[in-house]
Amino acid sequence: MQIALVILGGVALILYGVRILRKGLDRVLGGRLWPFLTWASKRPERAIVTGVGMSLLAPSSTSVSVLAAQAVRGGHVTVARMLLIMLGADIGLTMMVQLLSFRVEDTAPALALLGVLLYQYSKNNRAQGIGQILLSFAFVFMGIGLIQQGASRI
Repeated sequence: MQIALVILGGVALILYGVRILRKGLDRVLGGRLWPFLTWASKRPERAIVTGVGMSLLAPSSTSVSVLAAQAVRGGHVTVARMLLIMLGADIGLTMMVQLLSFRVEDTAPALALLGVLLYQYSKNNRAQGIGQILLSFAFVFMGIGLIQQGASRI
């Protein structure tokens, strides 16, 4: 029972990190996130590169999928274009798995500290957005660490 709770807690941290990431990106990019995705998906190669970038920025297939669903639902990107972005995201997630082998989850406390400092104590809206993005990485990395910890007990 405790193992399942640890794993579910890790999943919850990842999902919350995705939500914070979206809000941080909105704050940093202003209203330019959806126009950027529209521009980036006009050519197949740009869409794939954008997908790679998205998955490196949001190191979770769930987060990229949620952003993709929101973009399609909002009419910002067509389904065919978003599939190209998702292809790139799959490539980027493969690269991210390689990065995780270097134990990046150990950086979560430093990311959380820096994120809180920027988010709470900055007057600049863009700096607060960067703080939210750093916090989202911290939450995602902590969630990954919890899932690894729970899986190692099985």
